[in-house]
Amino acid sequence: MADSVIVTGSDAKYFRYARDTLRSLQALRLGGVALAILDFGLDAEQCEWLAAEKIIRVLVGWDIQPGNMDAEVARMGDGYRAMTSRPFLPRYFPQANVIQWIDADAWVQSAEGVTVPMEAARRYGFAIVPELHRAYAHLYSGGQATQAMHRQAAAASFGEGIASVLAANPVLNSGLFAGRRDSPVWAKWQEFATAGISNAANKYTEQIALNLACYTVLGRSDSDSVQFLPPEYNFCCGLALPMIDREAKLVLDPKYPHDPVHVVHLVGMNQRREFGTPDGGKIETSLLYSELRG
Repeated sequence: MADSVIVTGSDAKYFRYARDTLRSLQALRLGGVALAILDFGLDAEQCEWLAAEKIIRVLVGWDIQPGNMDAEVARMGDGYRAMTSRPFLPRYFPQANVIQWIDADAWVQSAEGVTVPMEAARRYGFAIVPELHRAYAHLYSGGQATQAMHRQAAAASFGEGIASVLAANPVLNSGLFAGRRDSPVWAKWQEFATAGISNAANKYTEQIALNLACYTVLGRSDSDSVQFLPPEYNFCCGLALPMIDREAKLVLDPKYPHDPVHVVHLVGMNQRREFGTPDGGKIETSLLYSELRG
């Protein structure tokens, strides 16, 4: 295996998104970086496609057994292994020195979406993107509903004390991150995720555990060991609709000067709709890689 690996994960019903993720990475023609997928229940045809494309497929079980599950986790079934497996990525890829994760509902628009997180991880240990962007309206309008949602999820899994501490910090989005295999974040993440998921599992428990791990490591003297990357390295379209460059078929920052983002994270924005263009016009499309670039 290459020294670096980019990993996503999927079950059979989510594979249409994961394939887009992988195709976007293949189009970049990155040398020396392996592509891999965690298998949470793929079917035979999907596995054949992965084999033909020479993408590493790793079948994963339950690294953490969920305790009390809310209704959404119960509906996810085996798909929740996406949450229980991520803290243990170094175990699944023992030969990789740097591991980058990208959610299956995200795709990479430029080589910088890979090279920058990986270089930050290689140099410092771990890289992740806070949910902080000048276009994320909830940050400037009080955002009480969003804040309450994250606080309630943290309190359910970890208790009110930890929820109060985290409420004072930006949310770190676990949809994209990169880590060197010797980063102290991994062990802390495994510890917190095991505690939280075993106690009361919700769809945010794993992300909350990663936040706890990063902020715990940042609280030590080696405070550079977790790097916060700019928002264009994990632009959350569910928090702010991007613009579209009609001719280049690029997803753009909705705020002037409308630069292209590096990583497009759908976060539920997967349906066709109208998007603005920098010239003041409109274009109807979805943000799916297969439609926008297809």
